[in-house]
Amino acid sequence: MKQRIEYAPEDNHYRKLSKKFANDANVKRTKEERKIRIEKILEGMRKRIEGGFRNGGHMVRGYSRIFISPKIQEVKVNAEGELLGQAFKKSAEGLSDVQIMRWLRDKGMEVCKSSLGYILRNIFYTGNTVSKLFPGRLFTSTHPAIVDEETFSRVSERRRQKSNRQRTDMKLGNLYN
Repeated sequence: MKQRIEYAPEDNHYRKLSKKFANDANVKRTKEERKIRIEKILEGMRKRIEGGFRNGGHMVRGYSRIFISPKIQEVKVNAEGELLGQAFKKSAEGLSDVQIMRWLRDKGMEVCKSSLGYILRNIFYTGNTVSKLFPGRLFTSTHPAIVDEETFSRVSERRRQKSNRQRTDMKLGNLYN
């Protein structure tokens, strides 16, 4: 038969303190391990970006991901991508977003105005990529470009001028002109 050992009340107090210190040490160790894991993940993401690959789960509209093997994939421009390339050119020529939306709808591609605006602002379509991990840097990516950089710049400048013109009109009260 096992003998039961009785502890004095002060022994119990020290036991509670030692558990608290052990828990504090475990929490501190866990935080340090988490910090190390995050740094490893970020390092892997940085290497992917510098290697021209995109970090992210879904593919941008206009592209298709083709899996050659579980670890090897290829990104190609699909039929929507061809239409988006033409949409960039039409925007650079001066067509409005609504006119481009109608043109795309006639060609069988549904896109709302906010999505079209996002597409026409997204530098990914030039074959380049940017990342919050590297603020201010532009990386040449491994995916094909839908639009050349010159056309993209013309579209961006035209949209910027239009945006500034609308802000000025709103400040002056010229909403109905």
